[in-house]
Amino acid sequence: SIAATNLRARPADSVLFRFLQIPDVATMETTDSSSYKRLISTTSTAIPTTGSPTMATVTAAGATVTAAPYAPQRRMSDQDRPLFEALIADDHSEHPRRRHACTGRFLTMHKRRRKKLNTRSLALDQAILDDILHGQVQCILDRVGNWRFNAFTLETVTGGRSLPVLCVHLFHWYGLLDHFNLDVVRVWKLFSLIEEGYHSTNPYHNSIHATDVTQAMHCFLQERRILENLSPLEIMASLIGAVTHDLDHPGVNQPFLIATSNHLAALYENTSVLENHHWRSAVGCLLESGVAEQIQGIRPELEKQISSLILATDITRQQEFIAKFRDLLTRDSLDMRNQQHRHFILQISLKCADISNPCRPWDISKKWSMKVCEEFFRQGDYERQLNLPVTSLCDRHSTSIPKIQTGFFKFVVTPLMDEWHRFLKTDLSHSMMHHLKFNQVQWESKLQAEINEETRTEISDAELLEDEDVDDGVDDQDEPLNELSDSSEVLIPNVAKFGRRGSLQISAGFCGVRSERRFSVPVHSIPKIVLPAREPRDHRDLSAPPESIQESDEHKFDNDSLSIFSSDSDSLHRGARGSSTGS
Repeated sequence: SIAATNLRARPADSVLFRFLQIPDVATMETTDSSSYKRLISTTSTAIPTTGSPTMATVTAAGATVTAAPYAPQRRMSDQDRPLFEALIADDHSEHPRRRHACTGRFLTMHKRRRKKLNTRSLALDQAILDDILHGQVQCILDRVGNWRFNAFTLETVTGGRSLPVLCVHLFHWYGLLDHFNLDVVRVWKLFSLIEEGYHSTNPYHNSIHATDVTQAMHCFLQERRILENLSPLEIMASLIGAVTHDLDHPGVNQPFLIATSNHLAALYENTSVLENHHWRSAVGCLLESGVAEQIQGIRPELEKQISSLILATDITRQQEFIAKFRDLLTRDSLDMRNQQHRHFILQISLKCADISNPCRPWDISKKWSMKVCEEFFRQGDYERQLNLPVTSLCDRHSTSIPKIQTGFFKFVVTPLMDEWHRFLKTDLSHSMMHHLKFNQVQWESKLQAEINEETRTEISDAELLEDEDVDDGVDDQDEPLNELSDSSEVLIPNVAKFGRRGSLQISAGFCGVRSERRFSVPVHSIPKIVLPAREPRDHRDLSAPPESIQESDEHKFDNDSLSIFSSDSDSLHRGARGSSTGS
């Protein structure tokens, strides 16, 4: 029998030719896989197994083939048949794995896409997937509502398919498939397209981040105050908005796209470039997957809610949303039966989910912090290569991860999470605030350690410099004095080097007398002039324990400087903020 490795190594057409001795399969009238299966089933019984090779005529699905069986003849074993069918079911194009580098459904500058899984047949892989889903993956999905959820673990045990696995599970869990009569195959295709739209080369804005945000959104939707008032449409919009909120993210922010004249900046007229691109890409996936055809009645409202939710993730609008949220809570005027209030809470939910990794347990939160800073530093490297001004938070040579994270926790995450906890007041919000405070202390301690190390280094350098100055100013007095100028250098150090001191008065007469002395005059008889000791450098600013983040650093994390975390440019946001204040 043909070994499994040989079957997998040969193209489908050559294997079929080996079995049947027929012309190229591409010349047959019927080329669908079901016809191939019926053809093989008929052929394996029609070909004799003994005697000399004879011609066999086979008719299947309207295709008549006269073939000479390959000697020695045999029936296809049950072990070889599924392997052979896997080859038949593979893509019949001439180069099935070849894709032009510039093709793709998305519009960002990146040409590299997520690596496609090397699967040949759903019939074969389904059993493997079932075993996994009933094993490790199922254990994780059973606890998908737990705040200690680790998206990296799910990504590992699913073989890189955490996003579609989680989202299809949630659609089942909420009953959306039955309520909207959705085809599960199309739903799987939808989330597979979304997964492909995320760039696996991004350290932070990739499909794992989308999985993490979607799970956080699911946790928020489980809160009774929110869930009991939501409609199925709002739940579906929330899940799709969460999973697509950074779809096709290029790994850089909007000012970078504008500075480099990227086509996306021109397409969206420099206004919320990335957010607009994210939600429009999401709508494109709905159309391409065929899911949009099944929800024609609610499609306009669904797209409207998805776009509004994703546009709210623009972090430069942070203060706008916090102020409105705080006002509603203070006046106790939030009514979840009001559709506008519900949608606003969903916007806040997605904003909290988007920056929720600082509220995860320390081991998970630290990993996300390292990844987001690495993406910032990559943008700084790009800016330096292009001779552009390097964004302060993106310069790996002038800032550090603890400094970035401490400021981000203090000025961005904490104000929003305080109001979110004020709204929920549940075990979930208590757990989030506990992790947030603990993680902030960890980063502050790391920042303080960095500052202390820099202080010790600067003090050591200063002391070393003083020692070098003293050594250079005092010559070895045991050396014989052969010239009068030598003795004068011993008495009066180099003024040009140390600077003339006001306390050192040297009269012209003294200089004249000294210049007329002869060698017979003992050196010890000359009045010794002692220079005043140098005052040590003031290190009070170095030794005093500084604050981890000074209030003067807050401008780095205000609305005009937060474009590194999102997309809105500084100049545009100033205008928008002025107009919103006026309104």
